[in-house]
Amino acid sequence: MPKIYLAGKPLHAHDPLTVIDFASRRGHQRYDLGPCADAIRNREILHGFGGKLERTSSELIAHESGHHEEWSEQFCALRVGETLGWAVEHGIAERAPGSHRWLLKEPERQFEIIGGARKERSLRVRGNVDDGEALVAAKLWNRELKRRDRARLKDIEKHKPAIIRLLDRIATHAPDTKLPSHLARFAVGGFDDIGTCRQFVIDSLDDLQWGDAIMIELDFMKLADGLPYGRAPKLSAADVDALEGFSI
Repeated sequence: MPKIYLAGKPLHAHDPLTVIDFASRRGHQRYDLGPCADAIRNREILHGFGGKLERTSSELIAHESGHHEEWSEQFCALRVGETLGWAVEHGIAERAPGSHRWLLKEPERQFEIIGGARKERSLRVRGNVDDGEALVAAKLWNRELKRRDRARLKDIEKHKPAIIRLLDRIATHAPDTKLPSHLARFAVGGFDDIGTCRQFVIDSLDDLQWGDAIMIELDFMKLADGLPYGRAPKLSAADVDALEGFSI
């Protein structure tokens, strides 16, 4: 990996707080994150603040280091500083004068990624100053939400048949199997066995978020592991006669 220089010196020659100072300045050439850069940095700044409205430079560096243990402290400071500089330019954060305290002005996401996989780009969906830009952004964002919903439903339809087959298999051969705790939302009236909840699970599939269907399919694959395929065999007439007189 080529050496990174900052203010004419190798990055590692600076202490982390100095890196923050340089990297957050207007005019600093930030690392190119591509057409989705604004949305990526918006996500990073909110993640770094962690639900708080004020953080110090040291806290932000420590947070970044905790998620990237393979990075040096100076490189983490560089990423944080560039993100802070971007946030200041877009009115999302500001620096308390004469200190290493940073204030989050916009705790709600301002930028989102729109477009399919081949045309992804950032769009500012909130905080547009110009009314004309805001109107265009609103139209594009509504179009993106519809595209996402189509993709969500397509993803569900892809996994739905397999989920139903697995549910039928479990409900037939092991109906008392309990739903995992993270699928407790499919429990019905206090009952959490698949024999009881099967139909409710099926009726709820269309409300899943994108990406949930494959995880639920994998969950039911684990629960069905070792169970026979097909429906339970019917008892023969001789078996029925042999069972007569027994109370179940």
